[in-house]
Amino acid sequence: MATKPSYSELEKKVKSLEKELAGHHRTEKLMWDKQDHLFKALDSLDAIVYVSDIQTYEILFANRYTEELFGDITGKICWQVLQYNMTGPCPFCKNSELVTLDGKPKDMILWEFQNTVNDRWYAVRDRAIDWYDDNVVHLQIAVDISYRKEAEAALEASEEKFRTVADFTYDWEYWINEQGGLNYISPSCERITGYSAKEFEENSALLLDIIHPDDRSYFGKHLDEELETFKVCHLDFRVITRTGEERWISHYCQPVYSHDKKFLGRRASNRDTSVQKKAEEDLIIQSEMIKHFTNSVSHDLKNPAIAIHGLAKILRRKYGEMSHEKLENFFDQIVKSSEQIVTLSGDINAYISTRESPLNFTTLDLQHIWQAIREEFVPQLRKRKISWIESEKSIPRIRADQNGLLRAYRNLVDNALKYGGSDLSAITMNFKTSATHHVLSVQNNGELVPVEEIDSIFEVFNRRVSESAPAGTGLGLAIVMEVAKHHKGKSWVESGADGKTTFYISIAQNL
Repeated sequence: MATKPSYSELEKKVKSLEKELAGHHRTEKLMWDKQDHLFKALDSLDAIVYVSDIQTYEILFANRYTEELFGDITGKICWQVLQYNMTGPCPFCKNSELVTLDGKPKDMILWEFQNTVNDRWYAVRDRAIDWYDDNVVHLQIAVDISYRKEAEAALEASEEKFRTVADFTYDWEYWINEQGGLNYISPSCERITGYSAKEFEENSALLLDIIHPDDRSYFGKHLDEELETFKVCHLDFRVITRTGEERWISHYCQPVYSHDKKFLGRRASNRDTSVQKKAEEDLIIQSEMIKHFTNSVSHDLKNPAIAIHGLAKILRRKYGEMSHEKLENFFDQIVKSSEQIVTLSGDINAYISTRESPLNFTTLDLQHIWQAIREEFVPQLRKRKISWIESEKSIPRIRADQNGLLRAYRNLVDNALKYGGSDLSAITMNFKTSATHHVLSVQNNGELVPVEEIDSIFEVFNRRVSESAPAGTGLGLAIVMEVAKHHKGKSWVESGADGKTTFYISIAQNL
């Protein structure tokens, strides 16, 4: 039989139990104090914080911020009170992703979503944690990022505006930052240079590499200096495109500042002015051609006009004293000078008309054109016993301006008759084709064109030198050249070793 403990032993045991119980109370109080501190800390957060059961979705804890938004939700089902009009767990719920297959917590999941109750955007941190009852639960902390989302949307809209304006500008735009790097370059760079914006961004040297060698040092100096100046700069330079084409660029650049006046680099605008430059060059060649044309006309009209004026004064003063023979000689000189003026005026009108009149392209039978020209010159051909020879090849019908073609042939035949000399015995009309053009030719077997005259023979008021030929106006072959240009072709002459001279006109086949 067990021995009963003594009173002192019992007293000792009770005191031990009381001491142990006091320790448990202190531990429990400490735990509750810590929990209270934790909840106070969670309640102080401006963020949604709640804990829910992973299996049942019951909310086990919600901080004050969450309850101010959604009410007293502890003990309720999360998808019923935190979202709108849900009939089951949210399709975006992360519960199944928070734990391993054996129920152990996994790493935190970060994501964003828009709440369907208040339409606010939240940055969410979800993870599984061990709860005080030894269960694994779902802890969610969600921070309101609606203002950030609005700012991002505004920024995106602003950037879209910028991109719409910048990316679709016709000119080539770029922005060099304060360190000299390229912040932006517009897609138009490819239209102008053949190189894409990506190529410029990846190769910082490309901008200088494509500058024309003669302009490179000039442009390089500008690049070195432009970041150090705070004024608008302008310069013209040339670039060599990817295909080797030379293009003129009109460049303007100016400093760029932020809203707080911070220097951000320079903004540049490059406009392709190649067409304008070509027009300016052509205009200069034209203010020169007109000057030459005017001087030549003035000179050529002055001589016969002076002759007529002088002869008329002599006739008026000495008419009664002159013999019949002398009078006839004076009248012949007056008529000859008058004819020179009339001829020159006619050729000037023909030249201007050829250059300025609109073209009327029609399908023509070339042999009909040849016959019309032959009939004009039949009297001279018969008188000088000159053979008229036409190609026996099958001649296709061609598209051309009939009046222009008649003028060209008329002047080429007239030129052969004037400068062919006494040995001229045949004028031959011929035709051939190249890949892109019809090639028309008028050949004669008279005097050859001197080598020194071949390159300039089609120039305005250029006259061939020939003792036997009558004085020309110097516009006949210039008209031929204009006809060729208007037909997207060219004119040239060849004097062969066979003693024959051939004048050519090419006419584009795609007129």
